Amino acid sequence: MPKGGGAGKDVMQSGDGGNPDSSNEVRLADLWQTIQARKYRMLLGIVAALLLASAYLFLSEPLYQAKAHLMPPGREAVSRLLQFHLVNPGREMEGATFAYDDASELTDVVFRLFRKNFKSAGMRRDFFDSHNLAEHYLPAEHVSRSDRDVARTFSSLFQKRLRLHAGQRENEVVTATFLDADAEFSAVTLNRYIAYVNKMTVARLATDFNAGVRARISELQSRQLRKLGIAARKRQDRIARLEEALKIARMLSAQDLTGFYPMPRETGVNIALINEGAPLYMRGAKALEAEIKVLRERASDEPFAEGLRDLQEEEAFLEGLLLDGDKLSSVVVDAQASIPYRPARPNVAAVYVLSTILGLVLGCFLVFVPGSRVGS
Repeated sequence: MPKGGGAGKDVMQSGDGGNPDSSNEVRLADLWQTIQARKYRMLLGIVAALLLASAYLFLSEPLYQAKAHLMPPGREAVSRLLQFHLVNPGREMEGATFAYDDASELTDVVFRLFRKNFKSAGMRRDFFDSHNLAEHYLPAEHVSRSDRDVARTFSSLFQKRLRLHAGQRENEVVTATFLDADAEFSAVTLNRYIAYVNKMTVARLATDFNAGVRARISELQSRQLRKLGIAARKRQDRIARLEEALKIARMLSAQDLTGFYPMPRETGVNIALINEGAPLYMRGAKALEAEIKVLRERASDEPFAEGLRDLQEEEAFLEGLLLDGDKLSSVVVDAQASIPYRPARPNVAAVYVLSTILGLVLGCFLVFVPGSRVGS
C-alpha cells in the first residue's frame, strides 16, 4: 500500500509538471514577485531617464518655427503670358516655359517654377549673402569671417532650417517653414525670402517672355524693311520706265495727249482714255515729266508698300505686351509668417514621453540584471 500510494503521488506530481499552463502561471508569478521586490530599481531607471531629459531640455537652445502658407497664382496674374500664343498660335516663345495654351495649366507651371526656385541652393545662398545673414549667425567679435565659416553657417543654420512642405498635388497649398533661435527673425526672414523668390521668379519669367516678344517684333521689323526696300525699288523702276518714255515723247514732239489723239477741244479728252496696254510715251512729255518729278520727291514709300500697315499694327500690339514684372506674380501668399511664441524644438512632450519609455526599458534591465535568480 505504501508503495502504491507513493507511486500515485509521484504520478500526480508528474502530471501537474507536464501542464504548460501551470508552468506559465508559476513563471509569471515569479516575474511579478521579482518586479515587486525590485520596484525601486524600476523607479530609479524612470527617474534617471526623466532627469536626463530635463537636463537636455534645459541645455538645448529653443528654436522657433515660422510658417507661411502659399498658393498658386491667380489666372489674372499670368493671363498676359498667354496673349503671345493667342496672337501667334503654334509658335513657341524663347524657352519651353510658355508652351501652354490654357491659363489654369500655366498657373501650375509658374507655381512649379516658384517652388523650384524656393528650393534652389543657389538662390538661397544669393539671398543669404545679399541680406548679410552671416552677421546674425556669427558673433559680432568674429570679424575675420572666412569663406569656410560662412559656408558652414549657411549649410547648417540656414539651408537645413528652411523647408517647403508640398502637398500631394502640385496645385495644393504648400507650407514654408523656417527655424531660428530668434522668433521675430524667423518670421521676418521667411517673409523676406518668399518675396525674394517671387521677385526673382517673376524677373526670369518676364525676361523669357519679353525675349520671345522682342524676337517676334524684330522679325516684323525685318519684314517691314524688306517691304520698304521693295517699294523703293519699284519706284526707281517706275522712274526708269517713265524717263525712257519721256525720251520717246520728246523725239516725237508730243507734249501732251492731244499729240496722239487729235480730238476737238470741246470733247474734253480724258487721260483715262489710255489703257494699260498703251505705251507710256503716248501720255505726252508734260505728264511724264510731272510724274517723274513727283516720284523723285516722294518722302516715304510706306503708303505704297503692300501689307506694311498690317505689320506695323501687329508690332504695336506686341510692344504693348512687354512685361515690366510688376504686373506678374508667381505665388499667392495665403497667410504670411507670424512671430511664433512657443518654441517648436525641442518638443517637450515628445522628449518626456520618449524618456519615460527609455526609463521603463532601463528599469527592466536593472530589475532583471544578468546573473540574478528569478524570485530570489
